[in-house]
Amino acid sequence: MIDAYGDAGHLVLGETFTTSELLYPMLLESSNDAAEVFAQSYGYDAFIAKMNAFVAGLGMTSTSFKDPSGLNSGNASNAHDLFTLAQYIYRSEKPFLT
Repeated sequence: MIDAYGDAGHLVLGETFTTSELLYPMLLESSNDAAEVFAQSYGYDAFIAKMNAFVAGLGMTSTSFKDPSGLNSGNASNAHDLFTLAQYIYRSEKPFLT
């Protein structure tokens, strides 16, 4: 997991984190390792399936994920879907904005 491309998050082998502690590097520093930790901890394939199911449930029909970090060229979205996600975050996940 710590071999993911990039060094944002500065995770070190053997460290332990709570879910909340991993959100900061993943969301604000774009830490690929933190995204990989979430996926591996949940079950990699199940995590990707959950990501895809979540965006489908929001109506984001042009968005699909192949990996948790966004590095895979098979990941796709468009401006309309990203706006839909931004609206969801604004309405339902305000703590992420503060």
